[in-house]
Amino acid sequence: MANDTELFNKDGVIAAMNKMGDIFSNIAKTYNDTSVDITTALSSPNQAMWGSGADKLLSAWDSNAPLLDDFMNTFENWSALVTGTVNKFGNLETETALVKDLDIENIAKVAEQYRSSWFKTDAAKKTYIGGSYTMTGEDGTEYTINKSLENGLTKTYTDQNGNTIKEVYSLSGAYIGKKVTSSAGTKFYNKKNEESDKNYSYESPEVRRAKESLEQTAKTVAQKKEEIKKAKEEAKARLSTVVGEATAKYSDEVKRAIESNVSENLFMTVTEEKVDGNTVYISHLVMNDPSQLEKIIANGGYNNGRETVSSMAQKAGVVWAVNGSHYDLHNGSTQDYNNNHIAIVNGQVVHNAGRSLGMEICYTRDGKWFTAPKGASAQDLLNMGVIETYSSLQMPILENGQVTRAANSAEVSEMNKSYNRTIIGQTASGEIYVLTGYTTTKSAAEYLRSKGCVWAKSMDMGGSVTLYANGRVINNPTDSSGERPVIDGIGVKA
Repeated sequence: MANDTELFNKDGVIAAMNKMGDIFSNIAKTYNDTSVDITTALSSPNQAMWGSGADKLLSAWDSNAPLLDDFMNTFENWSALVTGTVNKFGNLETETALVKDLDIENIAKVAEQYRSSWFKTDAAKKTYIGGSYTMTGEDGTEYTINKSLENGLTKTYTDQNGNTIKEVYSLSGAYIGKKVTSSAGTKFYNKKNEESDKNYSYESPEVRRAKESLEQTAKTVAQKKEEIKKAKEEAKARLSTVVGEATAKYSDEVKRAIESNVSENLFMTVTEEKVDGNTVYISHLVMNDPSQLEKIIANGGYNNGRETVSSMAQKAGVVWAVNGSHYDLHNGSTQDYNNNHIAIVNGQVVHNAGRSLGMEICYTRDGKWFTAPKGASAQDLLNMGVIETYSSLQMPILENGQVTRAANSAEVSEMNKSYNRTIIGQTASGEIYVLTGYTTTKSAAEYLRSKGCVWAKSMDMGGSVTLYANGRVINNPTDSSGERPVIDGIGVKA
């Protein structure tokens, strides 16, 4: 008997249990760290790593998710395995200690503790089976006695009627109840031998604590899995928006931008580029909601004098702005009505001098820029969804993706001179590019076309040209007095 116990490596079992606990703790920590990484990446939208870092993180998640999901889908089996290990450890711990103290002579004493009448002390009839004792009673009935931390002490035998009886005791020997299985079915009885609907069992505090620890670990891992799943879904939702797509697509642009503002609903960069050999500023704007772009107006009202772009921008709370309409410099407050008959502000007609001459720059509620059709009435423009117009002195330099006559004809040689300009362009998908600086309209048209623009047109030029972003004026206005007051501008909110 004593030699049998040497087959059990108690220290090895304890080490295995500790290792298993470390593994599950590491799993929970890994899920937590991954959740923090994704959350950190997604909450740092102004950093260049949003586009590349978060995208790579999500790609890495996608490639590894099946392995993690497979593990989590079988977590209950792991939990059961570990629980079984705990229970088996309980058996070994109990039986090793028990066998060390027992020999053939004192088995009868142990039997007497739980009812000596169950056993004979004939050594030939006693066998040790991994935590179980099988013995033959005085009436010739064979009994199996199991003792473990999980199940307490159980006695299993077949009575004279052929029924299988399983009696349950605590480790101290207190009777708990029994299960009787017969050809008619299974019945349960409490310690008073009264029939009950409860399947009586015993579980030691040690096993209960081990199981509770495993259950808590499982809950923690499952919670972290849900957090990562939610973060992943939110990230994919962001990437599914036009701003999200732009953020992922133009991550390198963010890195080299001199100014940027990237959030859930806005992608904005300002970069320095060479056009006509001159350094110009290129603003790139993508918005989820077209209403983020609005007209900023001098002194808060149409025909209410002039104000600098930076002052209007700060009052309106926009993060990006440029100068807008051409105006009568001598009058100082009105738009160019000789060439622009219609003025619309926030969806309201504020000036109507007849049908359009085809010069007004129009912006619609769904975010589209275009030039007013020649002969269109103010009502026609409203019917087209126009909510803002800006007066202009030039024909569009890009139409339907083609450089227009006004941009490359010798008949408009003045327009082909290098001049300080603000030119707005739009791609077929709705992205906005704004060029600010010295260039010819022909070169500007070709550059904007290279960025995918299908339409482009000049705003006011010369000393009015002002680019504002993230609280500061980016360019150097050419007026000797600095930033020139103008009548309106284009502003974009985050």
